Amino acid sequence: MFWRMFLLLASLTWLSPAEGQVKRKIKRGRRNKSEAQLVLNPGGFQVAWEVGHEVINDSLSTFIHPNLVLRYGLRQGTDFSIEINALNTKQSGYSTKKNTPGIEPLLLGVDHVFLKETEHRPSIVGSMQLALPFAASASFKANHLGPSVQFSAGRTVRKADIASLSAGLFWDGFSTVPIYSYGFDYLLQWSNYAASASCFGFLGSGLPQHNLDLSMFWQPSETLQLGVTAGVGLNQAAHKKYISVSGQIGFGSNRPGKEKGHY
Repeated sequence: MFWRMFLLLASLTWLSPAEGQVKRKIKRGRRNKSEAQLVLNPGGFQVAWEVGHEVINDSLSTFIHPNLVLRYGLRQGTDFSIEINALNTKQSGYSTKKNTPGIEPLLLGVDHVFLKETEHRPSIVGSMQLALPFAASASFKANHLGPSVQFSAGRTVRKADIASLSAGLFWDGFSTVPIYSYGFDYLLQWSNYAASASCFGFLGSGLPQHNLDLSMFWQPSETLQLGVTAGVGLNQAAHKKYISVSGQIGFGSNRPGKEKGHY
């Protein structure tokens, strides 16, 4: 009896940190990178969605169904957003397989244009989000609030293309130590189409991760965008691969680059 109780307690002690590590691995994924998005006018509203599959390592993968973002234009250059991530994780080992559906902590965010682009300087955009640990399903609750801050500098190239650099930091909700993020994005636009390359990564709290995503977008109108993304990890610590389809529809919005200072 004593040994049974001991083994049970030992198993619970081992499984609890393991579950936390799984959630932390998921947190540092594609949904923490910067995204190209339609430009919102004051009072404009936008719905963005993404469905995808991410292979984190040989024993862990996630199916996102969907990532949903609602954005509202508070005033010129300032947007408010609510983001929800519904996903299913799949863990596989030598003898066990486990599927865990759930919803990650709700994210509240604000994007603000601090400097508009001119002939002599790039635009500077700040993005702030706060993850609410209590606004999640039981399997994905975090221990703390998860704030994040990111700044992006972007410049129009060849009249329509946009190149940008970003840097930021965020807390994953399980540790008080921040994780640093970086990114370089290039958006190429022609006719009703666009293509982007995004190199991004995460530093701190473990081995650094470096990733590369390539995306194609179709923009049949000023308010609608559909896309597909494929990505790979560039080093062993990064998530192995990713593929997704996405869409954005806006009411009172424009394509990126139509108004300098937004992208």
